Amino acid sequence: MARKKNIESEIETPAFDVEAAIARAVETPAPSANSLSEEAEAIRQQLAEESAAPREATRPDISRLHDAVADGVPLFGPGDRIIIERRAVVLKGTPYLDTRTYRVRSVDPETGLMRLWDEALPFLE
Repeated sequence: MARKKNIESEIETPAFDVEAAIARAVETPAPSANSLSEEAEAIRQQLAEESAAPREATRPDISRLHDAVADGVPLFGPGDRIIIERRAVVLKGTPYLDTRTYRVRSVDPETGLMRLWDEALPFLE
């Protein structure tokens, strides 16, 4: 059997100048934490305003409807339909999410826990 000869080739690579890299890093100013947080807050506020405006514009007016709860007691029972206006309470300004209609399946009078059914869902009841 014939053996293959090892062929070595030399590849020239430019030398990395460590001192020049350090000098560039030292000369480049780093942004301050305050300027970054102020800029981020401004961007967050702008995005919140832009996303809230169309939602509030399409929000249906349900102010004419009576409250469904009086003194912590629901005024509805199983089989009734209720309208719930959902808002993101964990976000600043509690932006509006949507308004949904549900059918009440059951209400636990002791805990206040309700089971609701969204009739708009395409699933069987």
